[in-house]
Amino acid sequence: MAIRRSLFLSLAAAAITVGGGASSAVAQQGPTATPHEVTDGLILSADDFALAPGETLVDGGPGVTLAPEAHAGPAHAGHGHPHGHAPLFPPGSEMAMGMPCPTCEPGHYATVEAIYVKHDESRGLLGDDLFLRSNDFDYEWAGRLTLGRRFDCVNGYEFVYTGPLEWEMDGTANFTTVDGDVALAQRFEARMNSLEFNRTYFGWDVVKATHGIRAVFYEENAALNRVTNPADAINDYQAAESVDNFLIGPQAGLELYYPLSNRFFVGGKLQGAVFANFVESDTFVDSNAFDNVRDSRDDVDISGMFELGTNLGVHITESVSATIGYDMWYLIGVGTSHHRIPDTLTFRDVRANDEVFMHGATAGIQVQY
Repeated sequence: MAIRRSLFLSLAAAAITVGGGASSAVAQQGPTATPHEVTDGLILSADDFALAPGETLVDGGPGVTLAPEAHAGPAHAGHGHPHGHAPLFPPGSEMAMGMPCPTCEPGHYATVEAIYVKHDESRGLLGDDLFLRSNDFDYEWAGRLTLGRRFDCVNGYEFVYTGPLEWEMDGTANFTTVDGDVALAQRFEARMNSLEFNRTYFGWDVVKATHGIRAVFYEENAALNRVTNPADAINDYQAAESVDNFLIGPQAGLELYYPLSNRFFVGGKLQGAVFANFVESDTFVDSNAFDNVRDSRDDVDISGMFELGTNLGVHITESVSATIGYDMWYLIGVGTSHHRIPDTLTFRDVRANDEVFMHGATAGIQVQY
């Protein structure tokens, strides 16, 4: 019995030395302390083992096992915080040596953001027409809602809606031609909505990779009114055009988070999408030369979108965090209403080869439950 007791105590001491990295904690000939309860050769409890810094003794079932102290900060709040800190070892890995971090139970997260976005557009309605080139859109408010579910430490899904983004621009100009005084008035509107459904993959709560489907609705409306000899109040040219882009296709993205402390972190994201763009255009012209002429065109083309963002965040509680940041959206291969309104009956084809750039500040709250 004494030999068996000594053998099991030696094995227990060796396991502590390997698992905790404290090679000097156990002497060559046996443990440095004696457990006070032994039954059938199994160590059921112990109080005086020499422990490495950060180690505690926990009841492992039969026998005694070591576990690291709980990770600092809100890294593992139930199912794991999407913007938390990394565990010491990947759960279930051999490096964990039987001491994995807490498992990530299924859970949900919701993010509500306010975005203050500018449409970077200043061209006139007729493309190179000069009278509105100095005008541009103001910053406008919109929102972004993200609803996600995590099934474990790695896998999940999320739905993202961005919008409605709406901008308006008005302008007037007065000048004199050989035909007399001319007054021009122009109105220009742009709108965008975006829907995403993504498969998500989390890595140690500091990396999130996504792939999925994105649909973008981008619309432009323009109207132009020209009056010769305004004193007569006779409109000699009116035109309007609406261009609708429906873009749908696959996208992929990557988000990275770097903890600055137990509460503060910085993050960045990059997303790209390839779309099939179903573009439609409807043009109306009424003038002295021809009345109430309409022309409709449609086309299908390849478009793309890139999204880049950065943010600074703070963990308010284990379940609530707040972020502020700046995002940029770049749409390529879309149809706009700058070039198609004619001054003759020769209508131009709809062209899905323009570019749109939008950018703005973001502020949001995320809740996990």
